[in-house]
Amino acid sequence: MWGRNLVKASPWQLAHLGVSRMLFELQTGWAVVFLVLSLALLAACAVPALTGGQGVHDRVAGTRVERAT
Repeated sequence: MWGRNLVKASPWQLAHLGVSRMLFELQTGWAVVFLVLSLALLAACAVPALTGGQGVHDRVAGTRVERAT
C-alpha cells in the first residue's frame, strides 16, 4: 500500500519542489527536471486510469479498483 501512495503523491511533491526552486531562482536546472518528471508521472498515472485501464500506482501496489455491486 505504501508503494501506491508514494506513486500517487510523487507528482504533487515533485511539482512543489520544481516550483519552489523556480520561484527562488535556485537550482533552475533541477527545477525544470522536477517539473517535467512530475508531469510525466502524472500522465502515467492518469491516462490509464481515465481510459479504463489500471493506473501505474495500482500496478505498483498490485491493486485493482472494482465497481461496487
